Amino acid sequence: MRETVEKPVDQGFKAVVKLASASSIDGRELWIDIHRRKHEYGPYLSDLISVELELDGKRLTIRLPDVLRNSRRIEVQAASEAGDLIFLVASHALRAREQHNDEGRGILIAARKQKDGTYAAVIWHEFFPQTLELLGLRLPSVDNLPGVEES
Repeated sequence: MRETVEKPVDQGFKAVVKLASASSIDGRELWIDIHRRKHEYGPYLSDLISVELELDGKRLTIRLPDVLRNSRRIEVQAASEAGDLIFLVASHALRAREQHNDEGRGILIAARKQKDGTYAAVIWHEFFPQTLELLGLRLPSVDNLPGVEES
């Protein structure tokens, strides 16, 4: 380790950053999906869709922008709650996967609780579908979504 930096956080936890010079753990090369610089910021420019989610016994509604070609193909694969925030890892299939043709994407969503008790997405970042495998999740495929027709 090159350096350790403690960063106080007033949210009930403390972050300790340790800078290292290695790019592997236990001899395994690390891979990462990096999203930097190019992105958009502004109001929702589409209709809303709602995703109903049960998390820790609570039924939650998350409002998302309807920016996908077929929003019925969103599949939430992981979710976590921290105070007024919900974090989702989702996938979206464009069409059925054929051999090495991974047609789809992963989506990282952060949503904040609204006055009406629902959550609204404030961060939406799409990433390569193969990154889902790095997270131990499934690649997107309409094969995983019963009742969804090809388009």
